Amino acid sequence: MARVSAPEIEAAIVRALQERWPEESDNRALIQERLERAVVHLDRIDLVLRTDAAGQETTILCDPVQSAPLDGADDPVECSADLSSEPAVLSLPWCRPASTRRREIIRPSGITLDDPRPIRAERRATLVRAIALGRRWLTEIVDGRVNSPAAIAERESCSKRHVTMTLSLAFLSPDLVQAAVEGQLPRGAGLTSFTDPPLAWSHQHRMLV
Repeated sequence: MARVSAPEIEAAIVRALQERWPEESDNRALIQERLERAVVHLDRIDLVLRTDAAGQETTILCDPVQSAPLDGADDPVECSADLSSEPAVLSLPWCRPASTRRREIIRPSGITLDDPRPIRAERRATLVRAIALGRRWLTEIVDGRVNSPAAIAERESCSKRHVTMTLSLAFLSPDLVQAAVEGQLPRGAGLTSFTDPPLAWSHQHRMLV
């Protein structure tokens, strides 16, 4: 199920209730006294009003999403109150805004990359798995479940060097980890690019060159 913005939904609900009961100045009290529940659909928000607050109005005018007017129209959106059922239902036209977030490739400041494309999917997956493994092994050492990288190497049937290189990925900056997860690293970046990173997070972006 797609996520929606709670503040946006709340603002739409408050605006609709304020249009119906303009004399109410306390938004919190307005919601508590007038609203039973809100149901979000793909194309609308249904506000189920409290039975004692339904009133007799059948139509109100509101602007539930503060969207730009269509075709230059300045009229507010009409919201209808269905009084055929108890409690009354106030339906607000609404749709989930399209995401405008762009996936931008991170790079060191002042550096123009030869290949502006993002990291390949398979290299990204390998890097993300290694970061997760490094963090897990580091947690085992910190918690005392294993006493050294050598013990992990023996358990995993791999070299101590492999373990220490993987552990080093646990010290990557949160920004680089997020960029790896979201595929925002540049083409050419990969597992070997980030092993044995400098401890200073401010210096780690240089590994992207």
